[in-house]
Amino acid sequence: MILNTKYQPAFTLIELLVTTSIIMLIAGFGLASWQTFNQQQTLDAAAQDLKNNLRLARSWAMVVKKVACAGKIAAGYEVDFNVDNGDVKGYRFREKCADGSSSAWQNFFYPAGVADNYDGSFIFAPLTGTKDPPGDIEIILSLSGREKKVFIKANGAIE
Repeated sequence: MILNTKYQPAFTLIELLVTTSIIMLIAGFGLASWQTFNQQQTLDAAAQDLKNNLRLARSWAMVVKKVACAGKIAAGYEVDFNVDNGDVKGYRFREKCADGSSSAWQNFFYPAGVADNYDGSFIFAPLTGTKDPPGDIEIILSLSGREKKVFIKANGAIE
């Protein structure tokens, strides 16, 4: 028995190229969307870490947690945003005493590529947790054109 091999079912080169092109386009859009999502998640996580650490410093000031100021009058917890470790930006805080002494800095760094717009420092006052100097602060974290805002109110509340 001889089989007719002249007309076997198969895909043409054009059909294969069109299908491959469509798959590559979908994969490209998916990759771009994933990168956007990943950057937004990184920025959101950095903002949440900042809020949590600021709340920690404020709560330590409010309960007058004394480490360096044992036996001294506490002046609160100082927060400083002038931390730059090469390509990595960050912030730090420490306990301040009324006599001018202080504890060692506790440093916190943002994920790679994240930066803030604030270039200053302030103190959370003992017992009340209010911020000195008074006034609201808006800290904007940025990553690849995206922004996330963190607010510190004059009363020390962090949003």
